[in-house]
Amino acid sequence: MLKGKTIYVRPLEVTDAEENLGLQSENRDFFEQFSMI
Repeated sequence: MLKGKTIYVRPLEVTDAEENLGLQSENRDFFEQFSMI
């Protein structure tokens, strides 16, 4: 049970982290374009 839970929990955390990094990179690009103007 514990092994199954850790296997299922880890992918969710990884995908959340990847989504957060993607949002941060998009925000950075947006702010960089905004500051360039």
